[in-house]
Amino acid sequence: MNKPVVVQFEITGRDPGRLHSFYSSLFGWRLRDTPGGKTADYKRASDEETGIPGAIGPTRSGPNAAREQDWDGGSGQLTVYVEVEDIEEAVSRAEKLADRVVSPVHEVPGKQLKVAFIADPEGHVIGLSQGLRTALKQAGYTK
Repeated sequence: MNKPVVVQFEITGRDPGRLHSFYSSLFGWRLRDTPGGKTADYKRASDEETGIPGAIGPTRSGPNAAREQDWDGGSGQLTVYVEVEDIEEAVSRAEKLADRVVSPVHEVPGKQLKVAFIADPEGHVIGLSQGLRTALKQAGYTK
């Protein structure tokens, strides 16, 4: 079994344009539109720009950028995604350790990719992924 590693960060908030401007201006990061993305508000940076691939965009209310009607955007958050070998098993272990699954395993349509969100004992949200590392490489965000 491979040791789980952080493969991506995601910064979200109510005003994604302001977030893009802040991080681009502060660190000089070049943010790109997501290929095939549904919104220009969600932008990505490669590992060459930031050390690990990342994304900055609007707060979401569901898996894979799904938005519920009348969603106000929430206050936003910073999430790290940890790549695991068996996401179902990792979610089960997390549930036993902290008893908090924020969003169960979700398969991303058209990709060999699954994501889930758990919370640690202090309530910090962590994204779990199975296949994200490969998807990021195929999209050109990592070497």
